[in-house]
Amino acid sequence: MIDEALRHALAIDDLGMAAQLMVTGLCDVLNREDRATLDRWLRLLPDEFIQRHPWLLLIKAVVVGFSWQLVATWKLLGQVEALLDEGDDRIPGLIAAHDLPVLRGIILTLRGQEAYLHGQADLAIARSEEALALLPRRWSYVRGIAVLYWGLGMQAIGRGDAAQRTLIDEYAGLLEKTDAYALRLLFTAGFNAIESGHLEQARLLAQAMLDHAMPSRLPHAAGFGHYFLGVVNYCCNDLDTAGQHFEELVAKRFVVHTQAARNGMIGMARVHVARAETSAAWPVMELLSQFDLDRLGQEGDDARALRALLAYWQGDGETALRWADSYTAPVVGRSLLWLQNPHLAKARILLTSGVGADVQAALDILAAQLKFAQHTFNVRVQIEVLALQALALEIHGNAAAASAALRQAVELARPGGFIRPFVDLGPPMQTMLLRLAGQGRAVETVRRILAAFPEPPEKAAGGDAESRSRVANARLVEPLTDRELDVLALLPGRLSNKEIASQLVLSTATVKRYTVNIYQKLGVNKRRDAAIKAEAIGILPLR
Repeated sequence: MIDEALRHALAIDDLGMAAQLMVTGLCDVLNREDRATLDRWLRLLPDEFIQRHPWLLLIKAVVVGFSWQLVATWKLLGQVEALLDEGDDRIPGLIAAHDLPVLRGIILTLRGQEAYLHGQADLAIARSEEALALLPRRWSYVRGIAVLYWGLGMQAIGRGDAAQRTLIDEYAGLLEKTDAYALRLLFTAGFNAIESGHLEQARLLAQAMLDHAMPSRLPHAAGFGHYFLGVVNYCCNDLDTAGQHFEELVAKRFVVHTQAARNGMIGMARVHVARAETSAAWPVMELLSQFDLDRLGQEGDDARALRALLAYWQGDGETALRWADSYTAPVVGRSLLWLQNPHLAKARILLTSGVGADVQAALDILAAQLKFAQHTFNVRVQIEVLALQALALEIHGNAAAASAALRQAVELARPGGFIRPFVDLGPPMQTMLLRLAGQGRAVETVRRILAAFPEPPEKAAGGDAESRSRVANARLVEPLTDRELDVLALLPGRLSNKEIASQLVLSTATVKRYTVNIYQKLGVNKRRDAAIKAEAIGILPLR
């Protein structure tokens, strides 16, 4: 009866006894994923006392980590390590000898998380293995976190298949399959299945995780079960089922893990956009914004990226481009686990400007992201990057390289049944896939993806062709004049300058001048490239 004991210890102002009671009860509280109790415990004690107590600082680090305030978590770990190095014995009995291995095991677990999220997979594996050797079996929640970053690290160094066998075999051998450790074996295997492109395996693992977490009343495990099922169904274009799981996370955002909640909101917004309900996505965006503001005082990078994309999808290209110009975080080194990738959002927005420098910047981002995704064996992100890279290369006028990138993306998508990474890129991607149809081994995959597009390419952009063209032209840094648009419309027909001049009742010299202007404004050097780029960004109708 830890809470009753705490009440009496605090009544006699015995803070040392209160701290020791918290340490005694910590394992059980963590095993039931009870963040609220840890929050309440810390509020009972003065901060100056917590600052001198390694265990209490560690509890605070765990609580802050639940909110995904990771920089603060790692700073607190540094304070704990400093106190241990000093051998602080000012509060007698604070750290019994038998408690030290557990304390160090928890620190190593969180340092393993830090290493993984900084792209140091080998170090994450080593720290996690060391933590598992120190932590007794009864610390099932913390051991589960150590297993998580061990498994993710193994995937990131190309040993994902071996990790999957170990995780699933260990789960199969457990007598207790519903505690926090057992469910994190499934959790880790589910994450790795999604990132390696095995969506059906991920679906089965996530459903088993959810089935066991609900009766065990483990909210974090249940939340990630919903998240995985949301992602799998979204990637496969089952928007109704994906929406149900993301909605569950939105409704329980204050109960589930912070990252499951945030990505549930991001997923729900993306489902609305996929259903052509962009206006319905904005209230979800505002929930996410408020959620971040309450935790951190600012929106996360992925939230700001989503806001910029929503602006773009509603026709506000200027706002979207302002965000893209302002986002300067390093392209590599951050985790690729989550649904919304800010760098891919930036690349996608830059492509809409029609400016050669922006298109090249997008290609540079995509090349770096692809290299990092390949280095960490992340198939899901490779598919997304290659599909967007194909579109960028098409706009850049490199049709052969665009087709090669698209074929590679389709090949990677084929085993897992990925659809949305292509459909989310809209009519230009639809046109490119139509050209690819009938080629290579992936004919059936291309057919399934094309079947998921809502309308033929000439209608899919929404609104009448003339209004779509005006909006796309207005997004250029220097829009084309009406007469330049007239000339541009005739370029795909392979007419000579003299023939164009005849049709438009202009001189040949004037047509040449308009053509040079068009090339400059679109950032191209050839007539064919001008036509391809104008189609890709929506100024000309797709052929």
